[in-house]
This record gives sequence, structure tokens and C-alpha cells, in this order.
Amino acid sequence: MFCDTDGRVISLRGTGMSINARKLAEEDLRRSEQRFRDVAEVSGDWIWETDAEGRYTYVSDGVKAMLGYAAHEVIGKTPFDFMAPDEAQAVGAAFAGIPAARAPFNDLENVVIDRDGRAHATLTSGTPILDAAGELLGYRGIDRDISVRRAVEDRIKRLTNLYNALSECNQAIVRCNSAAELFPKFAAMVRFGGMKMAWIGMLNATTGQVVPVASFGATAGYLDGVIVTSNADDPNGRGPVGTSIRENRPVWNQNYLNDPATEPWHERAARFDWKAVAALPLHRSGDVVGSFNLYADAAGAFDEDARKLLEEMATDVSYALDGFERDASIRLAAEVFEQGKEGIMITDTRGRIVRVNRAFSEISGYGEAEALGRTAGLLSSGRHGKEFYRAMWDAIDASGHWQGEIWNRRKDGNIFPEWLAISRVLDDDGMPSHYVGIFSDISAHKEAEARIQRPAHFDALTGLPNRALLQDRARHALGMAQRSGESVAVLFIDLDHFKNINDTLGHRIGDELLVEVGRRMGNMVRKEDTVSRQGGDEFVVVLLGVDADDAAHVAQKLIEAVAVTFRVEQYELVVTPSIGIAMYPSDGEDFEALCKSADTAMYRAKQDGRNTFRFFTPQMQEHSVRKMQLEGSLRNALGRGELQLHYQPQVALADGRMVGVEALLRWHSGELGEVMPAEFIRVAEDGGLILPIGEWVLRTAVRQMKA
Repeated sequence: MFCDTDGRVISLRGTGMSINARKLAEEDLRRSEQRFRDVAEVSGDWIWETDAEGRYTYVSDGVKAMLGYAAHEVIGKTPFDFMAPDEAQAVGAAFAGIPAARAPFNDLENVVIDRDGRAHATLTSGTPILDAAGELLGYRGIDRDISVRRAVEDRIKRLTNLYNALSECNQAIVRCNSAAELFPKFAAMVRFGGMKMAWIGMLNATTGQVVPVASFGATAGYLDGVIVTSNADDPNGRGPVGTSIRENRPVWNQNYLNDPATEPWHERAARFDWKAVAALPLHRSGDVVGSFNLYADAAGAFDEDARKLLEEMATDVSYALDGFERDASIRLAAEVFEQGKEGIMITDTRGRIVRVNRAFSEISGYGEAEALGRTAGLLSSGRHGKEFYRAMWDAIDASGHWQGEIWNRRKDGNIFPEWLAISRVLDDDGMPSHYVGIFSDISAHKEAEARIQRPAHFDALTGLPNRALLQDRARHALGMAQRSGESVAVLFIDLDHFKNINDTLGHRIGDELLVEVGRRMGNMVRKEDTVSRQGGDEFVVVLLGVDADDAAHVAQKLIEAVAVTFRVEQYELVVTPSIGIAMYPSDGEDFEALCKSADTAMYRAKQDGRNTFRFFTPQMQEHSVRKMQLEGSLRNALGRGELQLHYQPQVALADGRMVGVEALLRWHSGELGEVMPAEFIRVAEDGGLILPIGEWVLRTAVRQMKA
């Protein structure tokens, strides 16, 4: 500003500066913060921020689901306010050095107490919030309630911990170049194996004393002034460590405080609550040079899985002592067993990927640069139709969330199952701005589930559906047929004279033949049909949407396929089937009734010469009932004296002389009345009664002739 001599303003001079860049930066920051808030509010986890003193300054609504407290009730408190005193002390000790180092932390496991006093196991991860000068303003992080998952995955977690220990061990061996460098890292593996302390002792060959050279664990003070030797005459040499070194074998002491051999260390062990100890010898050039020792606070802690792992780890270290050379297979094992995380993908409203995490890349194979800007269809496997995705997005539009199982494709083309949860993120106007997808690879779970389910639903010999699975499929098929008005055919198949093969060649050959028969039958039907083995040499086939002509055609194809000679080891075998056919709904309205009808028809096929098929009819049912009555009565006919012999003379035509008599068998049943031989002889043959009846006829005829 310039003024004249009288003080009046005569001119102004100034400068201007554009603040567009700052405004844009502020807007980007606001959007970034809003995106964080949006993701936090839709997440099922508890997302939080603290100040430098650890007091909560922001918590997401996830805290209410986890602890039962509203967000405003948590603000101003610290994480330790929601822990039991012992837990707070332990977590505080673990967390003590992290803020001072301004370091991030991941998966800090702790137990928090909710409003109702219930404990929740949680995993806490956080990253420091720093100002421009690098000063700590606080932490931003996430708490995840793992209580339910922990209950389901206890065994999986335990095995994962064991394999992580193996992985860490192998990686340490690869990275280290000397025993002095390796031993501290190796002792630290105890944190993965669930043990409380580990130490490595090296043998002084001159004095026989075992000298600790590395240790790990919160109670490593146990080793202060400890005396251990390998001398069997010394009480200090009769414990697990001395015995392991002296006898060159692993020693598993599962009840340490009650073992007389460990008496010199009982007082010390009681102070640290050691209840189980393992000692494994370490070797160099084949000689025992020390031992790897682990301590647990639970008796019986060293089960079979732990033993195998620890033995393998000790063996690996022994190899490392010989030269620290590890082959590619160990490196590969370390990579294979590396633990993964849940993948996260954020898309815009057009479905284009705007952000992914490292786990996304690890699971899918696509790096961040490859994924950004592409649609989520990048992972599509092609297994799901438009109806599946339409239902998915209908659910998201209706409720803002969807979760379920889906099959996706990795970058290398492999298709894998994943558990996917999609949440919708809304902007300030309540309109969708982003979608967050969180997924995990469930291949191992699906494989384990299949292994569990397979014995319950499939025949162990042939791999065909068993009786239980057949019934489920058949009931489903009959339900569909009832709604659509279509027919269903049930074929009951029995192999003719199969028992002869088992009796002459043995069950092993018979079993291999059954496997081949099942395979051929499976090739003769459609994908939607079912071939099942019921046991022995009996099979059942369910055909969907077929009429009688179709069923007859399939039956003939099965007969022709089975009739072709089988080659089993050095034998050429021929077997034929007898097939009974029942049709829904004319021959039965449920699966059990249809099976009975088909079984009846199958027996008719056997009566008519075998290697053929027959349909069920009411007349066949009546015949079956009559046959059962005849067989039951015939078994008692001899004892009741119901059989009689009639004699018919045989006369020579030339001169009329009687040259013999023909004995004719007659049966007058007290239940059924007069039964003709043409009817009951066949029943006797099929039921295995013909031989005792024949013997009775001979004895009776001879006795009567003699009289």
C-alpha cells in the first residue's frame, strides 16, 4: 500500500498464489479418510485408532458385535481396560517396545472381556500414525474376533504351527553360515511349536558337561547355574538331556516333575512350572555333539505329530552342522508351508479393481499392477451361470452384503474354491461408491470334507455310490418326476453264478471283476443317471426321465457290455447279468417299493434262463408271494409227513408184462392244499431242498418195496 504526503492511499501492490494443489490434496485426503471410514463401518472386524498414549480416538461399529459396547463407550479407554489383569500385563509386556520403535505390529493375539464377562480371543494388528516430523501420533489397526474360528480350527492351527516351525527352521538353516548364527534362531522356533522354552546344549567331550549355547523363552533364567552332564554315574547326567546325548536317541519325558531321574532339577522346574521335557541329540559327522531341548507347561505335550516334527528339525540342524548345505527340496518345503492371509479386493461401481492386498496376489497369482483397472471378472472360472451372479447382486442390492462359496480361477488357469464375502460401500448421498470383497482359499477344507464324505457315500471297492447315496439321489429323482409327470426306472442287477468265481479263483479276483463290471455299467448310462453297488454282486441303476422302451434299451446295453470277456490278471472271465426292471409310478410310489418290484423282476429273469431282463408285473408279484409261501411250507413238509409216493406201473408193450414201477412224488400241504409237482419241484430246486427231498424219496421207495 502506497500513500501520499497527506496519508491518502494512492496505490496498492500485492501477490497472489494458487492453492488449487493444496485444495486437491485436502480433498484427496478427505476421500481417503472417508474410504477408510466406509470400509471400517461395513467390516465385521473392529477397526480402531488410538492416540500416542494408547487411548481410543475412533472405533468402528464392529466393537459392539465383539464386546457389546457402543462406540462412544469405548472412546477414551485403552485396550488394556478390556483385558483381565494377567492378560493385560502379558500383552503389555509384548507390546512394550513397539510404540517406542514406531513399528507396525501384526496379529498380536490377546483375550478381551465383553460387557457380559465373556472372553474373546482376538488378533490385533496396527500401524503407526506419524506426523510430518516422524513423531508418533498414535496407531491405526484392526481387531478380529477368532473365538468361533479357533474352536473349529484348533487342530488345523496346531498343525499349521508345527509346519511353520519347520518352515522357519529350514529358512534359518538356508540363511545362516555358522552354528553361532544358527543356534539362537533355531532355539527361537519354540514360539511356533507351542513350547515355553528351548535351549541348545553342546557337549564338552573332555569333561562330559553339557554347556548351554543358545536359549529362547520368557523363563530362560531356568538355565542360570544349571548343571547337566552326559555321565550316567552322575545324578546330573540321568535326566533327558544327558540320556539323549549318551544313548544317541530322542528322550520324551512327559511327566517331568514326577520322574525320579529328573530329581536334581525338580525344584527349579517347579518354579517355572515345567511338566514335560524333550531332548533330541544333535550330530556332526555322525557323532553326538549336543542336544536340542524343549520345555512345556503341560504334561504329555509331545504327541506323535510334535515328535516327528522335532526329530526332523533336529536332523536338519545336524545336517547344517556338517556344512549348512540344504537342497532345493527344503527350500521348496519352506515356501509351500508359508502361511497365507485373506485376500481383499476393492472395486468401483463399474466392477473395476481399484485396490488389492498382498494376500490377493498370493492367492490369485496376479500382482497388484496386473489387477488394477481390470474387472473382477479377471478371476471368473466360468463355472457359475448368469443366474448365480444375478442372485448374488440381488442380495447385495437388497441387504448390502453377500457371502458364500464360489469357484474362481488363478492366473495359471487352475480353478479353486473360495469363501467370498462382498460388502457394499455407500457415499455421503447413500449411493454405492465401492464394493469390498474378502476371500480365502478353501481348497484344503473342501478336500478334507470330500475325504470325510466319500466313505459315507461311496462303495469302498468300486467307487460307485453306495446304498445311502443311492437312496438320496433316488428320492430326489422321484420328487422331480412327481412334479414333472415323467417316469423313473429302477434296474436291479445280479451277476449270474458270480459265487463260482469267488469260490474257485478267490475273492481278490472276484473283487477286481466287480470293479470292472461297475466301470462298464457306468459307461453305459448318462451323467444324470446313477449306478450303485449294493454289496456282493448286486447293483442298482436309477434312470431319470425314461419310459419302458428306454429302460429296456439300457438294460440290453448293460447285458451286452457285461457279457464281453473280462481280462483279470491271467484269467479270461465271462459273467452275465440278470436284470429286473420296475417303473415309477406304476410299479411303486417310493424307492423302497420300486426296489422290491425290481428285485422280484430280477428273480423272474433268472428263472427264465438268466442273462436277460424282465419287467415287474402284478402277476409277477403274486407269483413271488406264492413262491415264498411254497418255500416256507415245503421246508416243513418232510417233518410233517405231507409228502407221499404214488407208483405207476411200467408195462412192456410186446406182451403186457409189468417190468417196473415209476415213483411219483405228491405233496398235500396242510396250509396250501394239493400242490402240483410242476410248481413245487422248481421251488425245491431254487431253495436248495431238492437233495433232502430226493434222499427221502429213495429211502421211502426202498422201504416200501421191501415191505
